[in-house]
Amino acid sequence: MAQCTEKDAELCGDPSALNFDWAYFIIILAAVDYFGWRYYQKKYVTRKPNQEISPKVAEEMAKKIKEDAEMHRRTREEN
Repeated sequence: MAQCTEKDAELCGDPSALNFDWAYFIIILAAVDYFGWRYYQKKYVTRKPNQEISPKVAEEMAKKIKEDAEMHRRTREEN
């Protein structure tokens, strides 16, 4: 079996050195990024179906908005 000489150290590699493969690092980083993005989307940006509100609730909301607008106009005219 052939032994590595000092000139061949770059080709054979130093067994005590950490052989780091950047391709695996990038793949793992992309996977972590992707699953983190999916988790965020699922937890915070969930799309809920449009829920119908009852006509009574819609009427009360409209009345409240109208009252707030009138009150705002009155206070603006006073100042």
